[in-house]
Amino acid sequence: VPLALTTFADEAYLYVVFKARIVADFEQMLDGVGALGEADAAFYAASLLSGIAHLHGEGYACRNISPDALMLNAAGQLQLLDLRYAIKLDGPEPTDTCGSAHFFAPEQVKQVGHGKPVDFWALGVLLFQMITGGVPWIAEGEDPDKVSELELYSRITSHRLGQLARPQGTSEEFGD
Repeated sequence: VPLALTTFADEAYLYVVFKARIVADFEQMLDGVGALGEADAAFYAASLLSGIAHLHGEGYACRNISPDALMLNAAGQLQLLDLRYAIKLDGPEPTDTCGSAHFFAPEQVKQVGHGKPVDFWALGVLLFQMITGGVPWIAEGEDPDKVSELELYSRITSHRLGQLARPQGTSEEFGD
């Protein structure tokens, strides 16, 4: 998470000026390459984990870990810049759904209350996407635009630990 230098607001928006030299949009980069090698994906995941740990240490959950919320800085590290759904976890657990549906954790879909673990869930989905080029809820060759939101939510909430097959061509460590 880059250093916030200042903030200002108008009638409709709050603006934050970050100290960061942004080099690339992560979503566009991923779309261009399709999939990354495991070492590159691990590097990006580690840099993102550092930002998540910082937010969690301050008592916040990001709730928007997805490629469209990330940028690459000049050092090649991922930067969390879209914090519009971040929430201070100092009261009752939030029950709303926000962020990108493909990265929702089951508790977000069920609207039963969630906290910091949803960021780790989304990081796992993102890691899967970085290595395979797709999200776990959309089968290889399946058109993501033809999967209804209801079907997507059903796939997410019916997932069980160990149920997801390790993608072809990935190492056993990735499967863990």
